[in-house]
Amino acid sequence: MLPKEGSRVTVEVYVRNPPVRFDSKVVSLSDHSLSIAAPMINGKKVGVPAGTPVRISAPTNNGIIQVNTTVDRVQSKSGVNWVLKDPGISGINHVDRRSLSRIRVDQSIRWSVFEEGGSKSGEGPMRLLNINSGGA
Repeated sequence: MLPKEGSRVTVEVYVRNPPVRFDSKVVSLSDHSLSIAAPMINGKKVGVPAGTPVRISAPTNNGIIQVNTTVDRVQSKSGVNWVLKDPGISGINHVDRRSLSRIRVDQSIRWSVFEEGGSKSGEGPMRLLNINSGGA
């Protein structure tokens, strides 16, 4: 799952430590590449050399998606765009919101307490965990 066309993204360029951050927009998306609008510095669009590692972060409905890839080329047909290589499955990382990950943790704790012989009538630790089953 990659960011959709027209979505706003944050681009981290690893040219030095710490990485430089820019806000940009996804221009086009194809099977083998992802194209983003080149960021502006002092009113001018900038380019980077091919092979520069970048990380793109975009919000989703239930968290954030991070794509680790490299710059393939800078193209200037219709505006200046960075064409990024296809990251493959290993380059895509989906991070859930904290509240969603806590719900999963609460459910696993509840099941482990139940399997260890917790009370089925709702007394003891099972009752306390059921109060907090929404992850709040």
